[in-house]
Amino acid sequence: MLDLLVDQYLIATLTPEYMRGYAEGMRLRRPSRFAQLKEPRRTIELVSIMQFMLFEHTDLLVKLIDRQVSRIWSRASKKAKSVTGSTAPADAFMGDLREVLNRDTLDADGKIARITTLLATLDATTGRRTIAARQRQIFVGQISQIRPLVEILLDLDLCADSVDWWPPLLKAWRHACRCPRLPLTQDTCPPTSRAWKELLADPDLRRSRNAAEAQLLWELRQALRRGSLYIPHSLDYRSRDALFNLEGTTVRAPGSARAPPQSF
Repeated sequence: MLDLLVDQYLIATLTPEYMRGYAEGMRLRRPSRFAQLKEPRRTIELVSIMQFMLFEHTDLLVKLIDRQVSRIWSRASKKAKSVTGSTAPADAFMGDLREVLNRDTLDADGKIARITTLLATLDATTGRRTIAARQRQIFVGQISQIRPLVEILLDLDLCADSVDWWPPLLKAWRHACRCPRLPLTQDTCPPTSRAWKELLADPDLRRSRNAAEAQLLWELRQALRRGSLYIPHSLDYRSRDALFNLEGTTVRAPGSARAPPQSF
């Protein structure tokens, strides 16, 4: 592209709407007609369609990851309901308690902490662990499918407002992915919710890291949906300022206030 002297044109200032227009024009134009184009229109259309295809592929990647997360969560939900429905409340709790007591990797304090978290997740009315707690536990157990999705999202150029808590968290996790044996720190823990505290406070460091990665994947998915995270080279996941910027266009929402036309 640099050999074509692309840098002498203001291609970086093109909005996705202009790129879409140039790309559609190039798709509909015959090769013979494209050969008759003069500079700089010919180079601008060529670069526009390449950038527009890159934007489309980025959006497709994020949507496929979103769909895969939904499938993993749905399977965890079905499995949690089947396990809860087929096991008596007392048997389910005693099975979890027996697993903690027979674990040789935990000391006395670790076993006490684990039993305390088990008691905290009991349903006060039925005496069993809630379906949501089992669903999160099963979701974390799918770490072999979760970890590649987290790494793919972190490889993207994710951006957020400087006042948000996302920039230091993304920086810490990009470093943690390069060094998988590093223990969790305060910088790598997303803002914990009451639902995830049990898994993140697990004395087993491996399971605690898996829970942190699962919650990070969930938070990344939700942030991209809400718009608190955005990707510059994207069409559907752009920043809010870029999405709602009406400068240079006459398109307005129905019923919105319009400036009075100037009389000549």
